[in-house]
Amino acid sequence: MLNGDNLDGGSLSAYQRVLILQKPGNENLYYVFIVGEGLDSNWGKLGLWYNIVDINGDNGLGEVIEKDVFITTVWDAEQKLTAVKHENKEDIWIITRKYMAVTNSSDIEHFSLSIYNRWGH
Repeated sequence: MLNGDNLDGGSLSAYQRVLILQKPGNENLYYVFIVGEGLDSNWGKLGLWYNIVDINGDNGLGEVIEKDVFITTVWDAEQKLTAVKHENKEDIWIITRKYMAVTNSSDIEHFSLSIYNRWGH
């Protein structure tokens, strides 16, 4: 895929490290989220990045049009990544694990993906 090599996020050692979601309100654009593998791995990379893929780019072969965007609000994300649809049936909640051992709900980070591209709680 055009511009799709060497996406940031660390090695392949993290569990549940890639999440692909269609951009709300757009049939041709997809987010590719990649979470770091964490400090327990050999590489020790924390964080969450996203890339935007236009599936119509490069004559229908697909093209990464935004690459390696680091999401600062989850700078210490590691290992786990999932998503659920909001009850409004438009926004999507992205959920990841923070670096600290998960012992209570404050160790879980979440943010929304919406039609307006806002990041926040």
